Amino acid sequence: MSRFTIVLKSTIGACPPCENLPFKYSLMSERRKNTEGFKNHPYPLIFPLAYVLIITGIAFSPVLNNDFTNWDDQKHVYENPSVRSGDGPPLREIFTTSTSKIYVPLTILSFSIEHRFFGFNPFVYHLTNLLIHLAVTALVFRFALRLQLTARVAALAALLFGIHPMHVESVAWITERKDVLYAFFYMLALNSYLTYLQRGKGSSYLLTILFGLLSLLAKPMALSLPLILFVCDWLHDRKLTWGVLFEKLPYGVMMTPIILITYLQHIRVPGQNFAEAFLIWTWTSTFYIQKFLLPFLFVPLYQLPRPIALSNPSYALACVVLLLMIYGIVRLRRNRWFIFAFLYYFASAFFLWRYDNAADITIVADRFMYLPSLGICISLGILGDKIAGDSIRRKTALIGNIIFLGLAVIMASLALKTYFQAKIWKDSITLWNYVIKYSPALTIAYVNRGDAYTTTGEVELADADYREAGEIKLERARRHCQKARDLHDRKEYDSALWHYNNALLHNPRSAQAHIGKGDIYQIRRQFEDALSEYNKAMDIRPDDSELYLVRGHVYGLTHRYDRAVADFTRTLEINPRRAQAYYFRAVAYSQNNQGPLALQDFNQALEIDPRYADVYFDRGNFYLKEHQYAPAVDDYTRALALRPQALEIYYNRAVAYRHLEKYALALADYNRVLEMDPRHIGAHLKKSEIYYQTNELDKAREGYTRTIQINSFTAEAYLQRSKVCKKQGNFKGAFLDALVTRHLGGEIEEDYIEELKNLIKQADSAAGRL
Repeated sequence: MSRFTIVLKSTIGACPPCENLPFKYSLMSERRKNTEGFKNHPYPLIFPLAYVLIITGIAFSPVLNNDFTNWDDQKHVYENPSVRSGDGPPLREIFTTSTSKIYVPLTILSFSIEHRFFGFNPFVYHLTNLLIHLAVTALVFRFALRLQLTARVAALAALLFGIHPMHVESVAWITERKDVLYAFFYMLALNSYLTYLQRGKGSSYLLTILFGLLSLLAKPMALSLPLILFVCDWLHDRKLTWGVLFEKLPYGVMMTPIILITYLQHIRVPGQNFAEAFLIWTWTSTFYIQKFLLPFLFVPLYQLPRPIALSNPSYALACVVLLLMIYGIVRLRRNRWFIFAFLYYFASAFFLWRYDNAADITIVADRFMYLPSLGICISLGILGDKIAGDSIRRKTALIGNIIFLGLAVIMASLALKTYFQAKIWKDSITLWNYVIKYSPALTIAYVNRGDAYTTTGEVELADADYREAGEIKLERARRHCQKARDLHDRKEYDSALWHYNNALLHNPRSAQAHIGKGDIYQIRRQFEDALSEYNKAMDIRPDDSELYLVRGHVYGLTHRYDRAVADFTRTLEINPRRAQAYYFRAVAYSQNNQGPLALQDFNQALEIDPRYADVYFDRGNFYLKEHQYAPAVDDYTRALALRPQALEIYYNRAVAYRHLEKYALALADYNRVLEMDPRHIGAHLKKSEIYYQTNELDKAREGYTRTIQINSFTAEAYLQRSKVCKKQGNFKGAFLDALVTRHLGGEIEEDYIEELKNLIKQADSAAGRL
């Protein structure tokens, strides 16, 4: 048995899970020295931990001078009825309601207790946040030691966690008490679980469940705890057995209802464009890694980079980072601490990686990396310790000192960055000034700063911010509508609807967006949705003649002709020279069997616009319906002069010619239709009918046969070919076609079939006599 195992047993007691720990950290001599020191000196860990906490406290000290901000602090704290209650914490109300669609009762309870004893003194709330953060930092130190790492590694990991500027938002923002509080209980749970793994104590397992529940009640982000426990199992080389799975069952039972309260209200739906969804997911998943490793600029609100395309450098860089991460996992797959860092990050943050481009505020946020950064901090602590240890063993003291100094400068820079970052949370105006500096087009920043100016009585500055916010919203709405129209023209209707919806988020009174949505719904034949959108637009533009025209058209499509006529009439009251309104109203009158009024409106439309081809065509249809075939032919001819490639006009004119018994002209028009569409069933049928009428039976039969070749389910073609065969004396062929007609559901009289049977018998008898 190795000396290290003997020392480990003497330190924490021998237990089966400890004897085969898989750690192969290279500085074995440092571990032995460190562990032996723990045995001989009961308090050696106080000093490195104290240094870490002192430096962290100094880095975050500006928060103690900060006030509340008007970014959700009012919802969670000073305007929250559950907090303001003067009779102490109303537990039932706190534990049965959510705040801003998030179930965080333990966090609200902590605010309520502070208010009970200290009122709304911001110093107390900030001090509490800072003290909890220091406690979490201490638990990170403890966690690293429980993983059998050296005190130096634990101190480096805890210091990096404690002073990293990406954690400022979680500590300096009072509302984010939920972040530090859930992390506190989360780390207690992890430390208890490691005790359970290493000593096998049932009490430690029960404490893990208790702390996990408290963490979840502080913030639903604790849902990742069972996955992190599996990561701890992997780190201890535990096999994935039913027993190991069963250990995690209590977490699933207690977490599921609590998680659903929050996450069902924040459910995400992937965008219609898979490429965009993938790019968004890549950007959000790598964002936190980039920010943590390159901590140069942090802002409270980040916006999704536009456009969402690989040509955008932000997405190109994200893809490169993702590829590097995959390469690192493959290349360093045997490095347990690198894999541990990745697994910890993935398991605790994957549900925050977005794939939709919904126009809400929080696409990514610094606070989401608060606890998911733990694995990276530990891995970097090991790396820093290795570099420092190598520098100590170098023969050239100068190189070692330079390396050591470099690490110190990095830590000092992070602490200094955190110190100044904490100051931006001083008050609402300071916060939103900072946000506007780096995101000058963010409307919520102007609105919130305007609210802050209103509170301080600076009305003119508030009005200026409100105006700026309004102009930004209107401009964004206009851009979304423009993009939607372009997408509409390209028939990308889902994406167009997304842009119209976003336009309405920025400007709920955008009539253009409502009309655009209505047009898309009309194309999709979702007529009720279209009418709803047109009605909303009409509330905004009550005298828009075009709106009455399109709504009337939808009423016509849904056979509500009286309403259609009313809308077209209103259009003409606003714009008496609108030829299209006369035309649409004429069609509605015609469909409603009001022929004289229809004809009057057709004539009026042509008086305004003599080259209106649709009017000639539909007036021709009106004449055809009224059996006025000559004027119908005249109108169809005029329509064809304006639209010579209109197949349906040739077809209808052929029908009119046939009724006028001008068969040659009718056949010419049917042939023109078939030139444009050789598979036009109607033209083949009608052309064959003319041949039948003119007793050109072979041509008629050929036409019906061609129709059947195009569509073998055309019952009419079989029936008419049966009649041709009968007329030609082919009774068996006629009988077979009649049977097919009946099989296809065509209208055929049984007497006709019986007649064919008799004709076949007679023909067979005559043949027998011969």
